[in-house]
Amino acid sequence: MSITLMTSGLAAVLAAAAMAVLSSAGRGDWALGVMAGWAAGSVNTALLARRVSRLTDQSSVAGFLYGTGSRFALIGLMAIGAYRLVDANPLGFAMGIALVVLMGVPVSVIWSLRQEAVG
Repeated sequence: MSITLMTSGLAAVLAAAAMAVLSSAGRGDWALGVMAGWAAGSVNTALLARRVSRLTDQSSVAGFLYGTGSRFALIGLMAIGAYRLVDANPLGFAMGIALVVLMGVPVSVIWSLRQEAVG
């Protein structure tokens, strides 16, 4: 299992729990924001992992910056689309992205411990 999949999967569990709590509290717009934010964060994580796996000595800074700008633009479009099309709360969107980013910490620790045990 890859570290990207573990990060998105663990964040999905927490995002689903947050969505359930927010929905039961009558905050469906926040729940939609969390869901959209989780999706945007997961897409960003997958694209970043793909880019990093393709880095070589011949990779250019311009290509790396283009990829970074493209990922940020995609997240921005997803945020605007979620807000305009389904009335997702922007703070909920930020919470969803934060879940993916923050779950990278325990997943990285688990991944490192697994690698130490194997190696």
